[in-house]
Amino acid sequence: MKWLAVLAAGGLLSLPTAAADMPVRDWPSPGLEVAASRESISLRGHIASTSHLFELNESSGRKQLTAEQTYKHVLLPDHWRATSTLLVTLLDELHSGDAAMTRDDIVLRGTLADTATSEAIETRLRNSVPPTTTVTVDVWRAPSADGACEALLVALLEQSFRLRAGSVSVSGEHFPRLNRIADALDRCPGVRLRISGHTDNTGDASDNQRISAERARAYADYLTGLGVADKRLIWEGRGSAEPVANNRSAAGRNRNRRVAIEIYSTP
Repeated sequence: MKWLAVLAAGGLLSLPTAAADMPVRDWPSPGLEVAASRESISLRGHIASTSHLFELNESSGRKQLTAEQTYKHVLLPDHWRATSTLLVTLLDELHSGDAAMTRDDIVLRGTLADTATSEAIETRLRNSVPPTTTVTVDVWRAPSADGACEALLVALLEQSFRLRAGSVSVSGEHFPRLNRIADALDRCPGVRLRISGHTDNTGDASDNQRISAERARAYADYLTGLGVADKRLIWEGRGSAEPVANNRSAAGRNRNRRVAIEIYSTP
């Protein structure tokens, strides 16, 4: 039954033209992105063949694999098939996380499950690629004590999430920190969060209010998708009413386009 989800996800066997805003780096050169939550693994990018995709699905183990967009008309490095399959296997073994692979580098980030270790993950990845490939592993084990997890949440929420002008979706670069926030919430069962969306002062005030609310809702939806209960999140749009920088400069407007998350209540 796993393949019903895979075959239905985003036109799996089609070869769409890459969009200008694709998150896979150095598009259209080889690139693959994989993200894992507690129950699923999603991927997009370059694969060797349909049989390669079947191998990736088999490697997803207990998690459901979905493919948003896959591309096959690119010459891939010799290690691509084996290493991408290993990435899916490793993400299945993590609590949650994400990975990105290009011709010359691999980055894997996430939260460790009870049996996994950072050293073992990095060793397995390095052994699967040429010596010239850069391998970066950033995995962590969330604390179990309530006081420690609340302190961790404060640190994770210290910086707001900045967004491109007009964007109302969750930026891929924010996935790792949001995954860590969800894991910390899992260990702080009584903590609730307030999520607020913000815009710069460009454009109509009513449009800014709508955009800010959609931004907040998108980040709340991402967290609920990771298993955070709806009742633990409050989200709202605040338009351009609460700037943190001067809107007269591009840098200031960039700081004002954001989603902020803060602890709303504790046990």
